[in-house]
Amino acid sequence: MNLKLLSKWKVAVSINLIIVLVTAPVVMNTDSDGLSITEEISAGSNPFNADTDGDGLSDYEEIEKYDTNPNAQDTDGDGLDDQQELKIRTDPTESDTDSDGLNDMKEQKIGTDARTADTDSDGLEDGREIRIGSDPFESDTDNDGLTDSYEVQLDKSLDSEVDPAKRTLLLEIDYDEGNKPTEETLNLVRETFENAPISNHNGEDGIDVVFVVDDELQLKEDVSLSDYKADDEEIYDRRNQGFYHVVIVDNVGGFRSLYGVTDYGINGVLVQDHGNPRVVASIMIHEIGHQLGLMPEDYSGIDSNIVPYDEYPSAMNYNSGLDSVKLSDGEGFDDWAHIRESMDENAPPVNGTEYKNQTDKS
Repeated sequence: MNLKLLSKWKVAVSINLIIVLVTAPVVMNTDSDGLSITEEISAGSNPFNADTDGDGLSDYEEIEKYDTNPNAQDTDGDGLDDQQELKIRTDPTESDTDSDGLNDMKEQKIGTDARTADTDSDGLEDGREIRIGSDPFESDTDNDGLTDSYEVQLDKSLDSEVDPAKRTLLLEIDYDEGNKPTEETLNLVRETFENAPISNHNGEDGIDVVFVVDDELQLKEDVSLSDYKADDEEIYDRRNQGFYHVVIVDNVGGFRSLYGVTDYGINGVLVQDHGNPRVVASIMIHEIGHQLGLMPEDYSGIDSNIVPYDEYPSAMNYNSGLDSVKLSDGEGFDDWAHIRESMDENAPPVNGTEYKNQTDKS
């Protein structure tokens, strides 16, 4: 062979080999994951391992499809690896997919929906519920007829604390001239309910009582139930806001013997002021007991003289002498057990207020 031709051939072969060696890393896919060596080097992944971080997703899927980190099993650091997150349809690049204050792993452990900020749709986000101790699976944690969100909003607008994890009795109290309830009366009513043998979600016993005592009313002395029904919108400021309404007057319907009265289908009670704080408290407890579901059809000793007081020691018993401020915890009839089961069903309605189902993240 001509020496000049042989020399040219050797040069050509050498150039082609150099081209192959230089361009090979660009086009070669050494681990068959769909990424070239150059792409893997750029991403920092291992070009000889299709799943660098061993999370079940190929490097190609992580880089090109899910925008996750091929070098970390748990891209967002929430405790769930990327493949797990894709299976449960959370975002592997966001530690708190629904932005409710709980990371995805925490929600998995609790059982709440990591894709929905408010699992029970009560207006409070799951993270907020966990922080305040209410149940993210129950819209009314304490079964008092008031949603958790509403109770949290009330807590911000009232002087008294309202715990969504403990039953609460809301009482708006109005009165005619000279019949404002004394602190002794209010304390007796409060103590009766706060000492109730009723357990709550927060681990405490009892029912919290919130009083809102309004300004004096210009009511006529003799107020009948029909008068009240006709005028309650005029005096019942917190109608449809979860409050029971107590009106304290000189005479109930003109009868000194009629100590208190209420009726089905209303959330108000009329109480006669006898000038004795304990008697007024006893009448209030009796009428509120009716509002909470204690009715004559439930037990023969309610609103009757049939059962002696020592057999049924309750303010619901006409034999109480108008000075009992207790409800029975099982003697004769279990008033408190009945209230526990029916409190949410008998609660005044909540609608048309600014507090209804307002999402709270604070």
